[in-house]
Amino acid sequence: MESFKDSSENLSESSILDSSVQLAERFCNNNYKNKRKPIGQFFTPPDVANYMANQIKLPKQDFSLLDPGAGTGILLAAVCDRIYNEYKKPINLTIVAYENNFEIIPNLEETLSYCRTKLFEKGHIVNYTVIKKDFIDINSRYLLKKPKKDLPYYDIVISNPPYYKLNKDSKESKLMSEFVYGQPNIYSFFVIVSTKMLKENGQFIYITPRSFCSGLYYKKMRKWLLDNSCITKIHSFNSRKNIFEMDNILQEVLIIAGEATNKKKCKSVHISLSSDRTFSDLYDLSVPYSLINPGKNKESYIRIPMNEKDLNLIKKIDSWNNVLKDFNINISTGKVVDFRTKGNLVNNYDQEGSVPLIWMQNLDINKVNLDIQNFEKPRGILHNNETVNITIPVKNYILMKRFTTKNDKRRLFAVPFPKKDFRDFRYIGFENHLNYIYKIEGELSLNEMYGLSALFNSKIMDSYFRTISGSTQVNATDIRKMPLPDYDKIISLGNYSRRNKKLDYSDYIQKILK
Repeated sequence: MESFKDSSENLSESSILDSSVQLAERFCNNNYKNKRKPIGQFFTPPDVANYMANQIKLPKQDFSLLDPGAGTGILLAAVCDRIYNEYKKPINLTIVAYENNFEIIPNLEETLSYCRTKLFEKGHIVNYTVIKKDFIDINSRYLLKKPKKDLPYYDIVISNPPYYKLNKDSKESKLMSEFVYGQPNIYSFFVIVSTKMLKENGQFIYITPRSFCSGLYYKKMRKWLLDNSCITKIHSFNSRKNIFEMDNILQEVLIIAGEATNKKKCKSVHISLSSDRTFSDLYDLSVPYSLINPGKNKESYIRIPMNEKDLNLIKKIDSWNNVLKDFNINISTGKVVDFRTKGNLVNNYDQEGSVPLIWMQNLDINKVNLDIQNFEKPRGILHNNETVNITIPVKNYILMKRFTTKNDKRRLFAVPFPKKDFRDFRYIGFENHLNYIYKIEGELSLNEMYGLSALFNSKIMDSYFRTISGSTQVNATDIRKMPLPDYDKIISLGNYSRRNKKLDYSDYIQKILK
């Protein structure tokens, strides 16, 4: 690997951020992406780093700065540049940077050394420490109910945490067991621990995937963050492309800023949006905190409206007081996982002893199509002692796709499953990429089935769903929590939609809900 010990001489005219980015680019050229991906190391683009650094309310006096996964120090360098350009009076800055990729540590130390040299020109004193250990492991002491009082706490944390999935039995998962549900991701642990390391009213700013804002896997993490901080800023990107261009990452990400506190009422959140990481078309609005985090269901999701239309939509839907369970209705995920029951899958459902197996691809506009062309998957499943728990009785259901693509015009795709169309069968199989809505006792009436299908297929509900989830996955948990209008309105919509075949019933929905 190339040595960079003397490279600061060549960077004497560069900003601190420029030098750190150059070090990152050189490092990437000498380290294949597949070598960094397993440890979740993706470098922050300089324009994003500058944007994040500018969201911080820089203290007027001495302060401490933490980066729990520093890389070459790009985010720290952006803060150092801002201090260099804005501070008139000398300050003392304490930087603590964690990094356990030993190959990159010389580059991080070079960035911090350059920061100290540049800021010294303005009379500032910079003391920095690079901790070459695992961040979660060494700071697990902050997770105690009563951490020791002599632990160091920080004024600001700025972070682009690593991103990769963990095994439930990993050391990190065991240390963070209080926050684990389903398959954890390391970035959520970094957010929790580093926020715990802040002083009261200390500031945080993270760039992370949007996935923590909804879904069951991050419920515990969300609840803790919402209970122990006030989110003050959320920035979203319209495009998934070119945010982490150096690594060609297409994950939907957010920049989220706030203060660590559980002692004050959160007031408002500044929402901003740009097409990409250039921030050239920045659009922003300020919204009440309750529209981001509805207090009546605090652990469920963090909503991100993108414009005034979204705000008005949230206010309208927040006035609805029902969820599925209030109507004795529930939603579950299809029980047939193909690779777990291969021996019971058959090519055609007309084979003796078999019943149809419905896949996501069978869902057409307002109907289930059993005979789709050019479909290579098994179309039937044997109904026997081995499959009795994964096939279900034929009744009225609503089927929903669990996955859509980022190019699909809508995220919510619901189709009625009327039992009269499947009267030749007593049982049916729903593959795992489907959700199905059903009556907990008895079965859905026709007006319930068609009314809820029309509601979920409307632009109104699709737009609302996008404020609570940036994922192309439609989780049963999110649908279970979505507010619904009064029962008589759903029945009215069902009756109307049975008589008037349309692709979207938003106009009628708005009419009956006035």
